[in-house]
Amino acid sequence: MLPLRFRFSGRPAAGGLLALLLLAGAPLAAPAQKAGPTTAQRAPAVLPPGPPPAAVRRFSAAELQRLRADDDLQYRQPPPPDNPILRWFYQLLRRIFGTVFGPGSSIYWKIFFYGLALGALVLVVLQLLGLKPGEWLRGRGRRVPVPYAVEADDVHEETLPDRLRAAEEAGQWRLATRLGYLLVLKALTDRTLIDWQPQKTNHHYDAELRRNGPALAPAFGKLTWEFEYVWYGEFALSREQYAQVQAERRAFLTDLTTRNHAA
Repeated sequence: MLPLRFRFSGRPAAGGLLALLLLAGAPLAAPAQKAGPTTAQRAPAVLPPGPPPAAVRRFSAAELQRLRADDDLQYRQPPPPDNPILRWFYQLLRRIFGTVFGPGSSIYWKIFFYGLALGALVLVVLQLLGLKPGEWLRGRGRRVPVPYAVEADDVHEETLPDRLRAAEEAGQWRLATRLGYLLVLKALTDRTLIDWQPQKTNHHYDAELRRNGPALAPAFGKLTWEFEYVWYGEFALSREQYAQVQAERRAFLTDLTTRNHAA
């Protein structure tokens, strides 16, 4: 390939010279940089609207006074009492309730319910075995056979003196004491000093006699005490002891007859 040869004429063209000057004075343009990915601008966070301001409620003076006087709205602890004993009792109750109902009190409730369940189980077992819990708690009382039906007693019974005589002849001193006391009640009823009724107690008769015949009340009270001690106390009388009870009963009936005739 032949080399290129430039041949300039002695007078360059004006257009070429001007082009060279423009190229020499014009700055070189910086190479275009590759544009990177643009990051999206985040919009500022918008806070949600807050709650509306609470409406202020106004109370009248009478309503405020009523609320202050309401015991259910008083949350302050009452002051401890001034009495030392009451103060100690108050502190004891606070400790008990604080322990039973306070934190960590579940163990006490477990003990309580377990004990309750155990007690119920014991009662069920006693019932299945035919045992009476009351007798185990009080102790088995000595059972004394009653020679007759107590429910059949009636002071107006005509055979009452004969029954008393038969009990004395048989040496049944407890029964004779009871029948003799019924004869005393019959004598007081016949003279309207008391009003005998099957459902009444001896204390009712004592109160009635103190109103209607106060002079006889002390002797009657002694006879009542002897009868209850012998009969309900299951006291085994001897012949000599019954003779004393019999003498006091006969003296009371004699005094009652004398007063009745004097009246």
